[in-house]
Amino acid sequence: MQARARAFVAAWSGESRERAEAQSWWNEFFGIFGVERRRLAIFERRARRASTGGDGSIDVFMPGVMIAEHKSLGKDGGAGTSQAVDYLEGGDIAAHEFPRYIVSADFETFTLTDLESDDPPLTFQLKDLPKHVQRFAFLAGYEAPKRLSSESEAVSIRAAREMGKLYDALLGDRSPEDNSDEAEDAAIFMTRLLFLLYGDDVVGLWEPGLFESYVKNRTSEDGSDVGAAIATLFQVLDTKDRRKVPEELSAFPYANGGLFRKRLDIPFFDRGMRDALIAATEIDWSGISPAIFGSLFQGMSSREERRRSGSHYTTETNILKVLRPLFLDELEDRLQRWWSSVPELEKLRKELGTYRFLDPACGAGNFLIVAYREMADLEFRIIKRIRELRGEVDYALDSTWGLMVQPEHFGGIELNWWPVKIAETAMFLTQHKVTQRLGEIGEPPQILPIGDAAHIVHGDALTTDWNTAVAATDRTFVFGNPPFHGHKERSKEEAANLRTAWGRDYNGNLDFVTAWHAKALEYLKGRPLARFAFVTTNSIVMGQSVAALFKPIYADGWRIAFAHRTFEWQSEAFGAAAVHCVIVGFDKGTTPPRLFTYVGGRGQPLELAVGRINAYLLDLDEVFVDGAAMPLSSSLAVVSSGSNPIDFGQLILNEAGYAEASADPVAAKYLRPFSNGEDFINGLQRWCLWLKDLDPSDVGRSEVLKRRLTTSAEKRSSSGRAATIKLAAIPHLFGEDRQPDERFLAFPQTFAESRRFMTVGYMDPSTIIGMKIYWTVDPTGLQFAIASTSMMITWQKTVGGRLKSDPSFSNTLVWNTFPLRQLTDGERGRLIDAGKKVLEARNDAPGRTLADLYNPLAMPKSLVDAHLALDRAMDATFGFRKAPTDLERQKRLFERYVEMTRAGELEIPIADGAAKRRRRGARPKVT
Repeated sequence: MQARARAFVAAWSGESRERAEAQSWWNEFFGIFGVERRRLAIFERRARRASTGGDGSIDVFMPGVMIAEHKSLGKDGGAGTSQAVDYLEGGDIAAHEFPRYIVSADFETFTLTDLESDDPPLTFQLKDLPKHVQRFAFLAGYEAPKRLSSESEAVSIRAAREMGKLYDALLGDRSPEDNSDEAEDAAIFMTRLLFLLYGDDVVGLWEPGLFESYVKNRTSEDGSDVGAAIATLFQVLDTKDRRKVPEELSAFPYANGGLFRKRLDIPFFDRGMRDALIAATEIDWSGISPAIFGSLFQGMSSREERRRSGSHYTTETNILKVLRPLFLDELEDRLQRWWSSVPELEKLRKELGTYRFLDPACGAGNFLIVAYREMADLEFRIIKRIRELRGEVDYALDSTWGLMVQPEHFGGIELNWWPVKIAETAMFLTQHKVTQRLGEIGEPPQILPIGDAAHIVHGDALTTDWNTAVAATDRTFVFGNPPFHGHKERSKEEAANLRTAWGRDYNGNLDFVTAWHAKALEYLKGRPLARFAFVTTNSIVMGQSVAALFKPIYADGWRIAFAHRTFEWQSEAFGAAAVHCVIVGFDKGTTPPRLFTYVGGRGQPLELAVGRINAYLLDLDEVFVDGAAMPLSSSLAVVSSGSNPIDFGQLILNEAGYAEASADPVAAKYLRPFSNGEDFINGLQRWCLWLKDLDPSDVGRSEVLKRRLTTSAEKRSSSGRAATIKLAAIPHLFGEDRQPDERFLAFPQTFAESRRFMTVGYMDPSTIIGMKIYWTVDPTGLQFAIASTSMMITWQKTVGGRLKSDPSFSNTLVWNTFPLRQLTDGERGRLIDAGKKVLEARNDAPGRTLADLYNPLAMPKSLVDAHLALDRAMDATFGFRKAPTDLERQKRLFERYVEMTRAGELEIPIADGAAKRRRRGARPKVT
């Protein structure tokens, strides 16, 4: 295979004609692997493109294995991969045909993307094909080779678990408060042990195995003197005057710089504790990644978290999704462009020394560690290349080669003691790895005693001046993964900090994570070359928070430089749920926009060719969809929310309450079925006391009514809200009564993210509905038809809010803004008829709940077909002649929204089919 690859290189070097020779090129390429192309792959496979909706031809398609695009010489530049992604998202490639690999080539350059791997795409020149030919062995039916990075991560995870066992043995069930003195001492003690374990297995700190030998040979087997021995060793490592060090410990160096300065109360050891320490010394710590290890170590504040082993683990792959497009890719590109120019390389290296890096929610420092390592690697390669170009082949480095990238250029802010100490130590371990690499081209510098170090500030990032960690410069990069706290999880102090961070721009719908955006704007003000990027929940690019977040950012001169659309940010913790995240990076227009997407929200990010990125992470002009009091379209009926009981558990009944009320003949008269969104979707039966027509004398005849209404009055009276206090006068009534009095269409507020369609349906007014159901009267069935289309759920998932990852319906933000123009009589009729077919298909499966019917893995075929027919009717009203992709729907919806909100007078419906005029000034807002 190697010989055939070399022959292929010789035969095709210099070829450039895509159409003339591409097919012959691929036939011979398959021949490298001893297979015939025509038996495995086809040329010119027809498929729809997501970006245009039109048909195109895939250059080479191997079902289930590979999609390939071929360009003329020098015409690729990522275009081939983007075009392949366009076909994959077009909808014509069936699930069983979906390939694992994307290959792009232009006769001279190859790019190989593995969609099932987190590795970045492999790009190389034709001349290097023999070196990489094994990566294409899948063409002959072989599996791709295992990733070395995965093996390294697995080793790191195992080591961290051993560290967790050691913590268990030494500190037991202690779970100190995060910011207590005890927590600080525990953090210092364990990070010192980490330093000793690591230093024992690497070159350059002290004689290998010295600490292991010290514990094994100089302490008793029962462990009684281990604590004293470790205390002595800590003191030795803090002693600068080596004349004061006992001769038997003189091989240990003076290490300090703050790490060993504080005196600690060392735990009293026993045999089991000593054995655990020895077991830890027997692991080879030299290959452990400080980034991976540090984030795992962070989970040691409680035994429960330690057993989960990895609950705070963030893969380096995910970290690099932030750092590469933020600054690393650009620097790498400049290095490659200037590879043969000493003056330009020297200029670039000098510039590296002006960069500053801050993670203002740094945890155990994993983002900082990876950033430092990658920047140091860049500088190392620059130094090595300059020496090559100068002809400096001697081994010794000149003394003027001081490193430009230094640990003190990196800073972090962290709220808790544990990760602060871990980050400090892990950054030092990274510095050791960096300096040891210089041994490849000269004598590496000594880094003991510990000198300049990254500055990790222990404090609340929202009340701390970020300049205390790293003073901002014109080339400052801010990044990280700030905490995700929803409204319910947020403490009063956090809520206050969020309001303070945003000041006048605060919007009650902003997520807690956005406080870091506000602080970044303040920190980087007046820094035109600075950039920032955060990992956040995807809620920041949907719902009411979009305008509130992005308008102030844009007003300050920032633009979206790059973004990763929604993907699963996985944790290595057992049983931990994935968080649906986005990454959004900002600059002031200094770089071309880059947009990454994911197939199914997982796997390798695929870069799309875009001209701009708006706040919804689409390649569209900037537009903000704000909530509207009334529908934008005359074809939409007014939708209201259900009733709010404000009953403190007295009117809505649990199982015990229902049993109690049904056993009371008086109270039983007032029992009514009750439903919220989850009940409606899953067919659950609940009950309430509906006392709108209460006979006052019944209260005296029913102990159940008397007790519940008394409690309701008391609870309402003691509320801190004036409106609730007023309701104490009517304790028998729902606080907000919006119950319909005729058959109505119900919209559950929240439904599963995996649903292909909104789970709407009809209800009888005898069932009382709560706030988690919206409703409207729908005598013709038009509203049901509109709500049941792919166009509507696309709008919902694009502009609507989320509860966790599930779409959250809103009448003001989703329904009222849906840009459906006034329908013709024919269009109305076709939608109504198609909607009736959907209802008929539902009725063909009696007894099945909406949750069953709309299970994305088990929808009845008749129901799917009915929905597709309904989609054709709706898509036609938006100008589509054949089924569009979700991306095409999004684009058309935004275009229509802009047209309708800027068109002047808007028609506002009173009921289904009736409308009145509204003046221009009352229209929904569009920016």
